[in-house]
Amino acid sequence: MTIGRWVLVLLLLSCGGCKREVSNGPVVTPPAPVSGVQSSVRGEDILERQLTVDTLYFTDDGKELIAPGNRLLATVDPATHHLAWAAWQCDNPSCSGRKADGKPQLFPWPNPLLYIKDDGTIAIRQPITEAELLQADENRDVRCPACLKIRNLAAETPEQRQQYRSWCRLHILPQAAEQRKALEAEYRRLQGNQ
Repeated sequence: MTIGRWVLVLLLLSCGGCKREVSNGPVVTPPAPVSGVQSSVRGEDILERQLTVDTLYFTDDGKELIAPGNRLLATVDPATHHLAWAAWQCDNPSCSGRKADGKPQLFPWPNPLLYIKDDGTIAIRQPITEAELLQADENRDVRCPACLKIRNLAAETPEQRQQYRSWCRLHILPQAAEQRKALEAEYRRLQGNQ
């Protein structure tokens, strides 16, 4: 199952009613620094903190911002109070969105089930109508917008569709890779102490 499907499944399973609050408000506290982690921190805490590494987000108008990651792959832009979506990248070597310098196409993949409540926190809306269910189903697979322009979805084989899915992955900032590396080292150190 792709990351996009897992995210959708997690979101749908986490919805107990039509609406559910999610504790991800406009002011997001960055993760605790890796250095000086006390020995009382459990390995599970470190694994959880890997979700909160620096993440690139895009607003609907294309503005970029960096904020801690989270399970929703969305945050609230503190300047505009609008949703911003985690950046994905397309590794298709033939992607028309690939930059001249070889860098991959970066794009947001908005989740139509998320919205901002009056108090500034993100909430999940459970799809109720058939149209909403169809929209959620269509949105379950992350798809590169540049590649979508040249694809013929109706004529694709399952293998071709899977190949396009595998080319899309969450974009990882260089500092996030370093943060994860430090957290993994701390996790290994804690595992060695047990």
